[in-house]
Amino acid sequence: MLARGAGMIRDFRARGHALAAITTYTLESTAAICQAAERAGAPVIVQAGSSSFAAVGRELLAESVLSAARRSTVLIGVHLDHSV
Repeated sequence: MLARGAGMIRDFRARGHALAAITTYTLESTAAICQAAERAGAPVIVQAGSSSFAAVGRELLAESVLSAARRSTVLIGVHLDHSV
């Protein structure tokens, strides 16, 4: 489930809970992050920035992260820094 906006972050903060934000650099790491979140039953933020896009390319990595988040059974936030 793709999380939208900062609501997930605000909710976790209000409850005093931590929320992992993990940087992805490859299609494989994107899949692994999302699979681990599902196995743990824990939401996560997957983030990618300009250094992340070097290996795979901005468009492919961004689409991969968004697609994985949409298919996930847990909430997954996506932070695409400098992706405009």
